Amino acid sequence: GGGLLHRVDIEQVVDHLFELHLDLSTAAAVALRETLSASHPLRRLLTPFLHQTITVNDRAHDLLVAERSMVSRTLAFTGEGLQLAWDAAPSLVCAAAMQPGGAAAELSGASPFERLMHIVDRERYLEARRAGGVDTPYERQAGRLYRVFKAYVEASLRAVYPTAASL
Repeated sequence: GGGLLHRVDIEQVVDHLFELHLDLSTAAAVALRETLSASHPLRRLLTPFLHQTITVNDRAHDLLVAERSMVSRTLAFTGEGLQLAWDAAPSLVCAAAMQPGGAAAELSGASPFERLMHIVDRERYLEARRAGGVDTPYERQAGRLYRVFKAYVEASLRAVYPTAASL
């Protein structure tokens, strides 16, 4: 019924649109630009995945997030309900980002690099979310995709740095 529809809509707004696009990918793009030189191998490796991220997310805000945009017209929210979802999104993501055995991470004032580092280990992050009661098809898919990306990054870095001494 309506409860399931509402949960799916919250997952789309919070987990997918806010966390993945507007929060994590933007933090990753900013962190790469602010902390790594243009020639750094990790930045060169990740740049194709983050190319135009900030521009795309800016457009997504206009097309999806703004009042009377696609999200407000297609999901089962009133205008007030959607505003409540957006207002709650940062705290929902931060509350779910609990470290195993620890307290919820307070990331609202963290730098983009600190936010990125907190959740860069997606398996650990998603496990903490499962422990907190969040286990959705999106979460499981995100975990599988993370493992594919992790294997790619590890293999690519091993090709550039075959030994610890070459670091």
